[in-house]
Amino acid sequence: MTERAPSQYVGDVGDEVELTGFVNFIGDVKSNYDKPRSRYIVSALGDTVTFFGSLNRVTKGDRIRFTGEVKDHKEWNGTLQTELAKVKLLENITTANARS
Repeated sequence: MTERAPSQYVGDVGDEVELTGFVNFIGDVKSNYDKPRSRYIVSALGDTVTFFGSLNRVTKGDRIRFTGEVKDHKEWNGTLQTELAKVKLLENITTANARS
């Protein structure tokens, strides 16, 4: 069995990126403005991408295609993560495949 390469950072801060990946986690977080929002963790070709927002009709396990602006690079428990801002869902591939 081949060992998978560890997660790497995606792009440079300020870059706009387009990615496809699987939603691994969605968790509700209370913001400073009492408006709930969700934190998403997505695996895109083995790289970990996180962002806050609200993506309609997206659930854990869905494969999605999306764009976002690289906001920051961080490390959590030894895993390199890219934090995105201004995320826009382009396609929920899972639901699109279910309809066809």
